[in-house]
Amino acid sequence: MSKTKQTQRIIIAIGFMLLFGAFIYQHVADKQDTLNLIKKGEPLAVQVENLSGDYPSYKLWDAGGNFIGYGVIGDASGYGGNMNVTIIQENGRIKSVNIIQHYETPLYINKVLETGILDTIAQKNISDGIADVDAVSGASITRKAIITAVQKGTGPDRQRTTGNDDSAPS
Repeated sequence: MSKTKQTQRIIIAIGFMLLFGAFIYQHVADKQDTLNLIKKGEPLAVQVENLSGDYPSYKLWDAGGNFIGYGVIGDASGYGGNMNVTIIQENGRIKSVNIIQHYETPLYINKVLETGILDTIAQKNISDGIADVDAVSGASITRKAIITAVQKGTGPDRQRTTGNDDSAPS
């Protein structure tokens, strides 16, 4: 075998090893990013397990290996663009809602948040829905985006996937 062919094979092998290493690193980094997002709503979560479905959904576990609920990332279009929220669910109830990304005008998003909309939503049973959350004058599109993102993350398909039948997974 000529020296150039051997060098080419070595370079190709190194390239494949680098690609494989990058793939593994990205997988670990993505999981850590997801955990960091989920921890904003459920600080006790130390492990997440992916669930299938239209929206990113996760089973959440604490340091003792105990199941503590579900986390879902929902999205909707607001006045300024896309809005993403994390919804933490436990025993058929919304435990917390956090806005993780938005492009709303600060005046409008602050106006909506000052009403306590996230805390109001967090007191709801998933089966009761959240469409009855009070309106905010002058920021209705922003309010509707938050509600829509939560509804997408807690809708019937999510309830089947996350098992929100008041029982923990086995």
